[in-house]
Amino acid sequence: KTRPISTWKILYELVKNREAFIIFGDLDDKLVTAAYFSYNSVCCNYGIAASIRELFDKPISHIVLWQAIIHSKKINCKYLETGEQHFFNQDNPTQKELGISKFKKGFGGETKVRLNIIGTPNLVTK
Repeated sequence: KTRPISTWKILYELVKNREAFIIFGDLDDKLVTAAYFSYNSVCCNYGIAASIRELFDKPISHIVLWQAIIHSKKINCKYLETGEQHFFNQDNPTQKELGISKFKKGFGGETKVRLNIIGTPNLVTK
């Protein structure tokens, strides 16, 4: 119950259309974590995930992301991108944002800087 049902319906359609996949994690026959990944012919993107917070001391999210890495290789994606990472000295991130970034960095690979665009109102003229 982390998002409106309409959002889940959109994600489900993308999975049905083979534009995305979801990895689920169970513990004692109970769903405890899930993560959504979109992909194209080259790149798989880590989108969103939800886990039962009381189980954060267990590596269930790590297993889900590892399974996504394996699956993305099977569908011939060259890259798996985990998305934005926050750094303690940039824009005052929350502890949660720093924790998510630490989780993402824990899988190795390269951290690449992409273009960081900061919104500027009234930049576009008619």
